[in-house]
Amino acid sequence: MAAEKENASGLEMVQWMPLALRLQHGVLVLSVLFLCLSGFVLHFHQSAVAEFFIRLEGGFAARGIIHRIAGVGMAVVVMWHFIYVVFTEEGHRQLMKLVPARKDLRDFAAQVRRNLGQDVAAPELDRFGFREKFQYWAVAFLTIMMIATGILLWFGSETMALFPKFVIDIIRIFHGSEATFAFVAIFLWHIYNVHASPGRVTLPGTALTGVVPLEAVRKLHPVEFERLRKERERP
Repeated sequence: MAAEKENASGLEMVQWMPLALRLQHGVLVLSVLFLCLSGFVLHFHQSAVAEFFIRLEGGFAARGIIHRIAGVGMAVVVMWHFIYVVFTEEGHRQLMKLVPARKDLRDFAAQVRRNLGQDVAAPELDRFGFREKFQYWAVAFLTIMMIATGILLWFGSETMALFPKFVIDIIRIFHGSEATFAFVAIFLWHIYNVHASPGRVTLPGTALTGVVPLEAVRKLHPVEFERLRKERERP
């Protein structure tokens, strides 16, 4: 079984996030944080809070530099992740477990019925359940769209030479609205599922250590637990 050890509480731990994914996650978190701080102040520039952050960031010119640096950071981590999941065995194995399947629809339907109070067995989740898969592919799509629209806005003169002004206006609205949606999705959904949901498998420090309790995997991801058990028994 991969990277087994015990923590200070005596719980048997197992690796859940490889080092490469933890590093990518860290760069993405920092990029999104600075993109939000430098982007929302422009999107909501008439508010007093935005004015405070603009002054804190050193004015509009400095805000733009911070936003572009953070955007480059996001683009770099996307390229890094693409190389990781396509060209490394570890990353490709993770990606294959994120491919949507019919079981995800059945698990989703079963969870909806449970939420409505019906006596239905809880879905037996694999390494990634339908929630994680939806979040992953949604973030992938939103990130790529944010980078594409950000590049078009960054090189505004060149974009204006290719498209009429109303297209630029649509891109600007889309870029800001998409960023708002992504912010809400990350901070109200992803963080809740990972850090506050009763059905979470992660610990507060999993993003740094990469390990989770094996017992939590057994209860919440039984399909993955069986796979790990068979790996342990393999000579």
